[in-house]
Parts: sequence; structure tokens; C-alpha cells
Amino acid sequence: MIIEGRTIKAEAGKTLKRKADGLLYGSICTLGLTFCIGGVILDKPKFEYPEDFEEVDISEYYEKYGYPEKENKTE
Repeated sequence: MIIEGRTIKAEAGKTLKRKADGLLYGSICTLGLTFCIGGVILDKPKFEYPEDFEEVDISEYYEKYGYPEKENKTE
């Protein structure tokens, strides 16, 4: 994981996953306040830290959200 200020980036071939609820974020996440975890609204917002995330293989992201469609360019 690459940390640049408040932004975290996953290494190539990886995606970011929030440990608390397993939400997959994609390859880049800007840290800040979260108001909801696992579909539950929090009593007070929680500040997120890099330690709250882990990198997982990107195929897990695609299995959950689908593979990107190939562009069919006709000219």
C-alpha cells in the first residue's frame, strides 16, 4: 500500500478493502470521516486510517462488482 498524505493507493493488481465491513474501494481511497460502516449509520463519525484497510487481489473486486466491459470501437 502506498500512502500519500490522506490518500492510499493499492499496489498493481490489488484493490483496497475496508477491514471493518469488507467494502471494496478500488485502487485509490482518500481518507476522511466515515458516517456508515456495513450499512449501519454510526452515532458519531469515525476518522479512517490506512490501518483500517487491506490490499486484496483485484479479482475479488471484479467478482463482487463485475468485470469492466470491453470497448467496441467501430469506425
